[in-house]
Amino acid sequence: MKFGHLKMAAAAVALAGLPAVATAQAKVPPSHQMGFYIGAGGGLSTADFDNASFAPPPGTGRTSDDTDLSGKGFVGYRFHKHFGVEGGYYYLGKFSNNFAGPGGIGTVTNTVDAWVLDAVGYLPINENFSFIGRLGAVNGEIDTQLVGTVPSNLAPISKKSTNFTWGLGAQLDIDNRWALRAEYENFGSFGDSLTGKLRASMWSGSAIIKF
Repeated sequence: MKFGHLKMAAAAVALAGLPAVATAQAKVPPSHQMGFYIGAGGGLSTADFDNASFAPPPGTGRTSDDTDLSGKGFVGYRFHKHFGVEGGYYYLGKFSNNFAGPGGIGTVTNTVDAWVLDAVGYLPINENFSFIGRLGAVNGEIDTQLVGTVPSNLAPISKKSTNFTWGLGAQLDIDNRWALRAEYENFGSFGDSLTGKLRASMWSGSAIIKF
């Protein structure tokens, strides 16, 4: 009988503690919340062309279109209030160089996309706002298309490369379910002497849903 009474008392204590546990979990600030999340965003990408790769022939002029709309989708897991991991696909845009002059005319178009894997750091400022930073690796591909007769040093081919990537931004956690981000990300250099070389970066805004 005494043993049965002890079990009943232990169960009563455990049940009495459940509301306190639930209350403690509910009080976790949104900016500290851990777990899985998915997100998607878009923005503006910029290409910093290597001028030697796209040098025009003598007497030929060159103009460049070095910005384009871009987008990304990503999945992440935050295992600590200050740290997480994230991976995703990025379309970094289509950029062009146009040539015209006595030596001929031509257009070179470079399309860049990438797969990214990052370690993400969070610095919560209050219950709903954090600064974030990222450092990781990017496996990207540049695809070059040519129209016209110049320049003659490039070829219509694709080239894959792996670089380091880094970024800085801020996150607004609306609640424990939704968040918004604004970020700058730098993806390093893409291409070679045949595709043309460029460095790509991206300013973006994203929406996140947390699980």
